[in-house]
Amino acid sequence: MGRVDQDCVFCRLVADLRVRPSDDLVAEFPFSVATLGQAQFYRGYCRLILKEHVTELSHLDPAARLGYCQEMIWIC
Repeated sequence: MGRVDQDCVFCRLVADLRVRPSDDLVAEFPFSVATLGQAQFYRGYCRLILKEHVTELSHLDPAARLGYCQEMIWIC
């Protein structure tokens, strides 16, 4: 896993999943984890959370960006 920011709610969520698996975990991929969204306005609403802390997809190296986007397509 790449950079992690302890102040980031998503980084903490990914770290917590490694210690204490949750029923909200849908799938784990090399670059991301899919979890159920907390606000279920739509049945099956999920969040795909990158395992590396970045604020923009353009900040990822090309291989990680491609991998994350492929996971996003797969989970849809």
